[in-house]
Amino acid sequence: MDDIQLKQAVLDELFSAPNVDASLIRVLVHHGVVTLVGSVPDQEQKRRAELLVLGVAGVVGLAQGLDSATDGHDDRPDDSIVFKARCLLDCDDRLPVGAFTITSERGDLTIRGEADSEAKRRVAESDLANLGGVHAVHNEIHIAGAPDPGQIQRVIRNRFEHAADLEADRVTVQVADEGTVVLGGHVHTVLERACAEDAAWAVPGVVKVVNQIEIGF
Repeated sequence: MDDIQLKQAVLDELFSAPNVDASLIRVLVHHGVVTLVGSVPDQEQKRRAELLVLGVAGVVGLAQGLDSATDGHDDRPDDSIVFKARCLLDCDDRLPVGAFTITSERGDLTIRGEADSEAKRRVAESDLANLGGVHAVHNEIHIAGAPDPGQIQRVIRNRFEHAADLEADRVTVQVADEGTVVLGGHVHTVLERACAEDAAWAVPGVVKVVNQIEIGF
């Protein structure tokens, strides 16, 4: 679907919605990033319009430029911010291309989608945190369903065995059903402790790492 077709699909969605007054909304589309400009009566309709647009197939980002009766006014170029944010994520080899949607409202970014690990969730947020014009990043990326705890534990132990900076037999691993990993044991250096935690975070299904590893001999 090209930008012209996507624009029409967005317009159809907005004008067919009974709970959104789209008469004063203008839609712009550039490489799948939709910009809404104009005004709606209130914040509730503003939010409804945003959700409608994000539900249209082919939309990769949304720059929210709508005003409502309760808004102040700001000319910040949200469409440019979203486009640059989209490029940053798609150019990061650690992240799947097109997996996340981005919205921006006066420099506040919200990123949504699904990742297979907390590590990728953090990478996406980190990529956007220092983007020019961004005031805040709201990370709403969900972690995909976790494998069973035994599988997570086996993968972590395998990563430990192949880590050059870590003595794997000195670290213990416990995994709870909800994807929480508890690391224990003793290592020689701070580097080893950090290496173990990084390896655990990188495993799909891990949502939290509690690092209780002590440093000592």
